[in-house]
Amino acid sequence: MIFSQHIYELKFRFLYILVAVLNCWCVAYWYKYELLYLIQLANSYFIFTHISEVFLSLLKTSFLVAGLVSLPYASIQIGCFLCPCLYTYEARTLLNFLKKLTLVIIIGNFFFLKVLFPWSWQFFSEFETTQATHSVAIFFENRLQDYLNFFVHFFFFFNFTLILILIGYQFFGNLDMLSKFRKFIYLGIVILSACITPPDVISQLSLSVPSILIYEFKIFTTRLYLNYVNSATN
Repeated sequence: MIFSQHIYELKFRFLYILVAVLNCWCVAYWYKYELLYLIQLANSYFIFTHISEVFLSLLKTSFLVAGLVSLPYASIQIGCFLCPCLYTYEARTLLNFLKKLTLVIIIGNFFFLKVLFPWSWQFFSEFETTQATHSVAIFFENRLQDYLNFFVHFFFFFNFTLILILIGYQFFGNLDMLSKFRKFIYLGIVILSACITPPDVISQLSLSVPSILIYEFKIFTTRLYLNYVNSATN
């Protein structure tokens, strides 16, 4: 197969992924209030202070949900494109990684929605005070955009940590690979942070910097592990 045919196939596979994301986005936006009901916590209500705040917040949340739901289909399309040019063991490794990735995301997000996110929200909500217990009364008004931003940022950070742990488990001893693709990982983190966060530098750095530090910590622990194995064998 010549190079132009590869480009032609890649273009159509990305077109299939785009159509799948758009279809999932339409369905997610149609059931936007049902999705909001699933991620809201008990005894919580929302306010909004801008006329277009609810529309834009639900639009962004529906798009992120659509991207997550269409991720398995996108993985299948990418795998179908790569498998013909891989050796048998490489294709088997890629297939096993995609299976583990899907399973980890499903189990991890269930834990995130049921345990981690409610616990974190409860922790920050406890800073609300009244004059009956403190000298200063601090009341909390649950703004829809702030709530969804907190959920999306925490959700992205948690899933990135899961994917990073899975990559480290799959390629734990390959320090050269982790270091070689470092700049591409950084670029992807910055682009995703710019797409998810509000258009200000502080919000983007608050999401991208911890993610980059986690990746560097992964490289550091891998280097320590390899040094330990080499010293133990010698």
